[in-house]
Amino acid sequence: MTRLDNWTRAAALTGAAFTVLVAIGAVLAGSAPGDTASGQAVIAFYVKHGPRQKAADVFLVLAFIALVFFAGWLRVYVRSHDSRDGLTGTALAGAALLAA
Repeated sequence: MTRLDNWTRAAALTGAAFTVLVAIGAVLAGSAPGDTASGQAVIAFYVKHGPRQKAADVFLVLAFIALVFFAGWLRVYVRSHDSRDGLTGTALAGAALLAA
């Protein structure tokens, strides 16, 4: 097995990593104050839950980085198995925009 094969297999797993990281980020984020909450309630929430919210943000950033890698791998995979390249570039661009 070559080193490239190992990287290809690891890249394929970034789709699963995206799913797991988003789930962890969503659980950590919890439910923020509603849109009718007062400014004081919002500030109090983020003062109390600040570290947890920052951890959720880190997991979500890592998730979207994994999404971009997965979209890149998916593009290469589809192009190698199908000569039509129509939507693979669009999927990769969409993943990059979503991550941004």
